[in-house]
Amino acid sequence: MSWTSYCEEQSDDGYTEDYAGKLSGVGRVTYYPHVFDGATLCYVTVSTADGAPQRVNGRMAASMAPGLGIKPKMEILGKRIVEIA
Repeated sequence: MSWTSYCEEQSDDGYTEDYAGKLSGVGRVTYYPHVFDGATLCYVTVSTADGAPQRVNGRMAASMAPGLGIKPKMEILGKRIVEIA
């Protein structure tokens, strides 16, 4: 599993902080991201698919792979709760 956290002050043009990490062999994670004084926006993302949209230079970028371009990480998402035939 990989995660990122991002905080900014005022807008992408002001002060920003990014952190990232990877974990393995963990079933449940509790994470308290660092928030700097004056932050006006912070968020944390957890990667649940390869090829999922990523933040690049403060903006979202879609995958270049064909179709939706994603491959779900079922070991993170867990078992299906609904299946429609």
